[in-house]
Amino acid sequence: MQVSLLDAVVSLRLSQAGATPPPAGQTGVPGVDPYAPSASTLTQLSGYGQLLNAASQSATALANGPSSTTTTTTAAASTTPAVATATYGAGSPSAIYALNVSQVAKGQTLSSSYVSDPNATVFSAGSLTIQTGTVNGSGVFSADATSPATVNITTPSLNGIASAINASGAGVSATVVTNSYGSQLQITGTATGAGNAFRITTAGQGGPLDGGQQTLNQLGLTQTQAAQNASYTVNGGAAQTSTTNAVTLDTNVNATLLTAGTTNIVTGNATSIAQNLVTSYNTLQGDITQLTAPTGALNGDTATATQLSTDLQAAATHNYGGSPSSLSQLGITTAAGNTLAFNPTGDPTFNNAYNANPTGVLTLLNQAIQQLSGVVNGYLNPSNSNPANGIQAQQQSIITQYQNSVTSANPSLNSLSANQLNAFIQNEIAQGSNVLGLTGFSTYG
Repeated sequence: MQVSLLDAVVSLRLSQAGATPPPAGQTGVPGVDPYAPSASTLTQLSGYGQLLNAASQSATALANGPSSTTTTTTAAASTTPAVATATYGAGSPSAIYALNVSQVAKGQTLSSSYVSDPNATVFSAGSLTIQTGTVNGSGVFSADATSPATVNITTPSLNGIASAINASGAGVSATVVTNSYGSQLQITGTATGAGNAFRITTAGQGGPLDGGQQTLNQLGLTQTQAAQNASYTVNGGAAQTSTTNAVTLDTNVNATLLTAGTTNIVTGNATSIAQNLVTSYNTLQGDITQLTAPTGALNGDTATATQLSTDLQAAATHNYGGSPSSLSQLGITTAAGNTLAFNPTGDPTFNNAYNANPTGVLTLLNQAIQQLSGVVNGYLNPSNSNPANGIQAQQQSIITQYQNSVTSANPSLNSLSANQLNAFIQNEIAQGSNVLGLTGFSTYG
């Protein structure tokens, strides 16, 4: 019988450790190889591997949503377009993104003193020198590599100064704002994001003041807005920042942040999103039912899989407190076999709810998707050491029990290094799974 190179290496290491190698060509064969895990151990590991794979596929389906069919850039729906707008393109998923904008990116703004008439030439002619650059945490300005722009002011009213600045291409924009206090010149850097800045110096035409006119250095420019980054979250995740208001939410899903607030960005079709939720849920529940059945790989160890099923049901039937508040109000109802039923073509509940309150429906769908994703990812988390809801923790517990039984029966194995012993154990499991034709072993370890 042919012996693999890996088996030969393992046999050599066992011999060097004073342990008897497995019979040639029989590595992992239960009842023949003295180190082989039992058929029940391998079946149990296979079951957890299959459960891990099924949960991983469900998490991916929930996170990505159904594939969008668009081949061009398309405007996404925004439930509060004043907060943000978005587009999506080819390769993007159909999904809902709960976008919470705490602040938008802004450029530095300098504001002048107020004057009563923005068209009055209350200043004398002169020039402004504008230099763009950066400012550090201590407020120290450093010029960038661009040359300073000199803006000649020949019409020294607020409106005239604003027009001259905007025509200069100096990396800033100018507007005149009028309110109950009067008119004020506001100059804002076109480069947004914390750290971007500009500096303005003034020069008036020489000679004493006359006619009540003031030199340009008496504009009274003061900083009224420091440059700042945008800050936002997507689907309740960690806070993200951006130096601009153009941000990416997902593959080919791009948003423009407009003001602080919350909105749901929807790519694709709401019915497809709901159907994807139901399909991914039902697929995972079906896999759990199969694995825990009397003939399933986990029929003797059902606690983790059964608890996962229960937690999924709790998320699917949860009252989320909005309007609508539960999936059943969208026509997504519980059915036999721990599954969900959804028939939007035969049951008008979903379409009626969406037409009456699209924002509410999208908010609910997104809450349910995030809740289901959280449940599944909790079981998938490799750092979850609680066997009750950690699939890999259960796998490792089984492997540890098997390893302890082997080393207890064969103390000479303890002379192997930790890496060598781990490689030996993994090889025995892999070879045994091949012998029995079991699956699911590529998803753990």
